[in-house]
Amino acid sequence: MAARTSIQISRRPKTEKSTPQQERFQYLLAQLEKVKRERAALEKALQEFRRKEAEVSGPLRASLRAALRETVFSIDRLLAEGRWTRTDRRELEGVLVETARMLLERDPSDEAIKDAFDRHSATSFDDDKREELERLKAEAEELMGADLQDDVHSEEDLTQRMYEHLRQQQRRDEEEAAEKKSGSSKKLGAGGAEAAKKSLREIYRKLASALHPDREPDPKRRAEKTELMQTINRAYAKDDLFTLLEAQQRLLQIDADQSARLSKERLLHYNKLLAEQLTAARKAISDLELGLRIDYGLDEMADVTGPALMQIIRRIGKGLRQEVARQKEFQATLTSAAATKRWLKARRRLERDWFEDTDE
Repeated sequence: MAARTSIQISRRPKTEKSTPQQERFQYLLAQLEKVKRERAALEKALQEFRRKEAEVSGPLRASLRAALRETVFSIDRLLAEGRWTRTDRRELEGVLVETARMLLERDPSDEAIKDAFDRHSATSFDDDKREELERLKAEAEELMGADLQDDVHSEEDLTQRMYEHLRQQQRRDEEEAAEKKSGSSKKLGAGGAEAAKKSLREIYRKLASALHPDREPDPKRRAEKTELMQTINRAYAKDDLFTLLEAQQRLLQIDADQSARLSKERLLHYNKLLAEQLTAARKAISDLELGLRIDYGLDEMADVTGPALMQIIRRIGKGLRQEVARQKEFQATLTSAAATKRWLKARRRLERDWFEDTDE
């Protein structure tokens, strides 16, 4: 099978004057191909970024977790000595509980850390999580306007239920949009939308006939045709004209410049489909970039191109190394009760100065 991966936009002789809709058809095809390349490049860059980020941050995060666990155990040992004022004990327990909570949020199965948390917290970690889940559940029910019943036993269950609600809402929104689309399609002419769908169906049938896997004796080519058949099935179900034209060219080597052979009504509907696909394709790129910014706490305008991604990795690595160093320095302080008391006094002094500056 020909390994064609993009539509080749043909140019008709200059003596043939194109109509505005024919020119728009060619423009939309070219823009869709451009956005498709941009998305492929972005997905490749993000995949490489996540691989390198994991290589850099994975060992550092493991080192930080080990350092934080040791901090919890060091404070626990100090508190067991019983030579602390009520204020000192309360502050040390506060540091232990918050550090242990941070660790347990990542790994609730760490029984040693959970035991330390439970002994120094007013309530157990499991009770805290149950109360938090009930609070989140109540907020979710208010937001969704629906009763979540009693089968929500964890934040994972709640998140899944929220996703299901969002999918249902999105499905309703899509149905409403489809109704509006159907109404606007009638404006294209009595037979315009139906003729356009018929044309899509003709392209699909020709492709399906040529791609039928049972007619291909070669196993490798049969697998390729099966994959392409799945692609055109999805494309036809979504009225994805661009993908059908691309598959048509890959398989049958048919010229992509079909606009001269299309009726005005059909061309108008094709251009509407292609414009919608272009908008969706651009949004998909924006969603990929937004997801990365959210995952790594980046500013909404932060650059996420190749060089910028490498800077993000270096910044993450630097931050983790600094935090590991701070924890080890803190552990050195925790080896001595006297040094720990000096640290507590300095901490309270800094807090007092901060509040005084804030008041001013």
